Amino acid sequence: EPFLINSIKKSIWSLDAYLKMALESKFDSPGKLSYKNRDLISAPQEYGCVLFPPGIGKNKRGFLVVIDVSDNGPTFENRLRLTEKMVAHLASRNEKFVVAATKRDDAFAPSLEKLSELARTCKFTLIEVSAKSNVNVSEAFETVAAKVLGLPTYVLPYQDAVSKTLFNRDNVRRSFRSYLQKRVTGASVLLKALVFTEEYKEYAHLHGSFETDKMFARHVLTLRNEEISAYPDVADNKSMRQEFLEDYVAERT
Repeated sequence: EPFLINSIKKSIWSLDAYLKMALESKFDSPGKLSYKNRDLISAPQEYGCVLFPPGIGKNKRGFLVVIDVSDNGPTFENRLRLTEKMVAHLASRNEKFVVAATKRDDAFAPSLEKLSELARTCKFTLIEVSAKSNVNVSEAFETVAAKVLGLPTYVLPYQDAVSKTLFNRDNVRRSFRSYLQKRVTGASVLLKALVFTEEYKEYAHLHGSFETDKMFARHVLTLRNEEISAYPDVADNKSMRQEFLEDYVAERT
């Protein structure tokens, strides 16, 4: 909305690159600007833009209504009433939308039940999401897109989604570890040589870049330890081995 844009333009330089691009785009242009996150949230250098050409069937819209279910009391009741009004408004205009219950990993059971009851009463799609645990986040957007395109949708129960996420994480962890063992065979390999590989991106998507970098660091430290062990008089000298490792880490951080 114009009033919202004008109110935050004053502090635009404090916003991240993604929001800057969104706010500076022309909303009344015939083409719609779609922002694609090619890697991770908080990595604005990875954002790319695609201009959708105008035409029938190009400019469709869907809505993701988000409500926090991690607390109870007047604050949640106000959120619930606002959500009910938004849902009624969207339904009256025949808009495509999905309601996401966020912070599901820390949900307050009565709040979640009240929202679930509203979903049953108003007959809208409710998906339970945890951004912290990365559960059902992508699925929430995919469900909105499916509704916009008129495709059938199916939302996994939250505990099933958690199990699926853990299974995927384990598979990706094994795959990334195997990749490191096969491709990174020397301690001189730098992290920046890996960050653009599909294996790194897939692991970082599920576990975060910090955990991904930590796994890489552990691997190369193991390799470095093996190299140090081959030096004369070092293998049995713990203080010298520690000094070698500390110098190695200091050079790379």
